Amino acid sequence: MKNFSLFFYLILLFALPVSSFAEELKFVGTAYTAKDKKAIAYIEKHTRVVKDAKVLKSDTIYYDTSDKKLATLSCNYESSAFLPVFEFVDHRTGYTERLIKSGNKLKIEFQDSSKAKVETKEMPIKSSPSASQGLNELIKANLEKLYKKGDVETSFILPSRLDDIGMLITGKPNGADKVDVLIKVKNILFRIFAPQLEMTYSKKSGHLLRYFGNSNIMTESGDKQNVYIEYDYGPDE
Repeated sequence: MKNFSLFFYLILLFALPVSSFAEELKFVGTAYTAKDKKAIAYIEKHTRVVKDAKVLKSDTIYYDTSDKKLATLSCNYESSAFLPVFEFVDHRTGYTERLIKSGNKLKIEFQDSSKAKVETKEMPIKSSPSASQGLNELIKANLEKLYKKGDVETSFILPSRLDDIGMLITGKPNGADKVDVLIKVKNILFRIFAPQLEMTYSKKSGHLLRYFGNSNIMTESGDKQNVYIEYDYGPDE
């Protein structure tokens, strides 16, 4: 009877379509202090759970060069690929950013340190919204358009400001198999003072290959920093 139960379980297991199973994708990002790659700022270890070609959740753990954990970022995309519920925590200081969704409203939470007061704000969901690593999903969904030099606009959530900001995403081909992407503030006057983000994607896989711009990881002295990140997906990329 026991063998029959095992046999029946195996039949059910192999009868299920492959797409019904969630898959994990693990990859690593090495963040350098500059494009010359002379010094490593930190290491990112990513885990993404994907089902039926849709990302369900992602976890990123940030480490220093001695493998000490610096920060964590968790995103849940089940309600929206571009506007995930997320939590970012810098474990050195207690700096925390959090986005919670309730119906057609957003609740933003921000805490500058473990000793600071938690600031909150509720706001309606605007058109073409994105947040955290949902911005990456938005770009991937529009790679073909960006490859053809089209533009994409989004309202990006900034928890540290308890607000959102209009962003303009532009693209251009980088050879036959890559897409260069530039992200800048939509408002021309604000654009003078705001940093730009430079990215390169694989047109075939949709993977982010390189990033240059502002980092969510502060330096040990608590200062903002720009980083150049290269991502390694293993031999399949």
